[in-house]
Amino acid sequence: MSTIVALATGENLAAIAIIRLSGSDAHRLATQHFVPQRPHAMLPMRRALLGQITLAGEELDQVLLTLFAAPNSYTGEDMAEIACHGSPYIVQTLLQSLLQEGAQAAQPGEFTYRAFLNGKLDLTQAEAVNELIASRTATQHRTAFLQLEGALSTQISELRAKLLELTSLIELEIDFSDQDVEFVSRTELATLAEGIRQQLATLCASFRQGNAIQNGLPVTIAGAPNAGKSALLNFFLQEERAIVSDLPGTTRDAIHGEIVVNGITVRFTDTAGLRDTDDRIEQLGIERTLKFLQASPLALLLVDLANTPHGEHLAAFQLLLAKLPEDAHPLFLLSKADLVDGETAQEVLRSIQTALPTISVVLWSSKTGEGEEEIRSWLEEKTRQYLPTEGGFVITNARHFEALSAAREEAIELLEAIHAGLSSDLLSFHLRRIIHLLGELTGEIPPQEILGNIFRHFCIGK
Repeated sequence: MSTIVALATGENLAAIAIIRLSGSDAHRLATQHFVPQRPHAMLPMRRALLGQITLAGEELDQVLLTLFAAPNSYTGEDMAEIACHGSPYIVQTLLQSLLQEGAQAAQPGEFTYRAFLNGKLDLTQAEAVNELIASRTATQHRTAFLQLEGALSTQISELRAKLLELTSLIELEIDFSDQDVEFVSRTELATLAEGIRQQLATLCASFRQGNAIQNGLPVTIAGAPNAGKSALLNFFLQEERAIVSDLPGTTRDAIHGEIVVNGITVRFTDTAGLRDTDDRIEQLGIERTLKFLQASPLALLLVDLANTPHGEHLAAFQLLLAKLPEDAHPLFLLSKADLVDGETAQEVLRSIQTALPTISVVLWSSKTGEGEEEIRSWLEEKTRQYLPTEGGFVITNARHFEALSAAREEAIELLEAIHAGLSSDLLSFHLRRIIHLLGELTGEIPPQEILGNIFRHFCIGK
């Protein structure tokens, strides 16, 4: 394969930049213009050396050069890393020189792709590299690191080993079909197949947590116009993200903001106020609000305590509740509590709690912060449900979830076939189908379109 080169660090101005090369010509290209500060008969591997890069007789920069010999490198090929100063001029001059000398510009993810091709990583670990780079919270980092360490690979490898053993025994029965023998009893086979199904089901179920860890937990903020939705968003973001106005209908499109709770990104969405209107633009915003409510597992529903007519607060909450999916977990907020005397506020609160005993209701004021502790406690409780157990591993990748779900369905069909007393060749078909799906997951059976889709999302230099 050709020798590739790329800037491994970001393109922003920085103190240090690292240029990496990989391929059979990496050492020659990296050392061609390198003059070590101390002469060496032979440049050592895996040890940083101080020296100068000299181009056309002029010193370009003082750098640290590290060489790696195949197969003991990230890609499994000969590699070199040049740590130079982060000047854009130095970086571009050095890159252009290496390209002119015969290196080729690396494509996105090409270093990790070569690591995969050379058996340094399987496909799930290669994807974990990208997730680790993109991690923004402690929980995202932990799940990506576990995957990079092989938490998923190990489980899949053990599953495939069991399946291959079962398949070999079943296919032996096919070879000796004229003798009507069983190399594995159907009771034992059913027990093993059920264990495999349960393990696949557990991995699939963990995607609920993993998806929240990777993509964040959406919380929709909804209510009538001018109920204080934008003020609530701004309060928790500690910035003026949304326009706050006494005029109803100010928010016509969704406004997003994020905070981190328990290592989970909470994605707030401030939505257009819900009301009957002839304004077509506002109607479109309301339609989006309803879609967000249907798609979001969590919702903060606001009713204006101060300006809603007396006795109509409960009806306003019931209208909002009717727009939620059955599995939603809302928190009701009686907003603008600072504008109402305490006795009246408590009376309204008690009436709603009596009528809706299973729903949490909080008095809220963005001016005084009343209710902040209760809202944060609610967010703490909800995000805690998405945290993996101590040392536990969860699926965060949609591709993994799809492959595991298909394998689980195949395991269910295998169990049904066993209980129905179907022939060995049909049992073998289901077993091999599960093996194939798990092989696609780790890259042992890699369709090219899957590989292309995965690695094009990497940054160049990784």
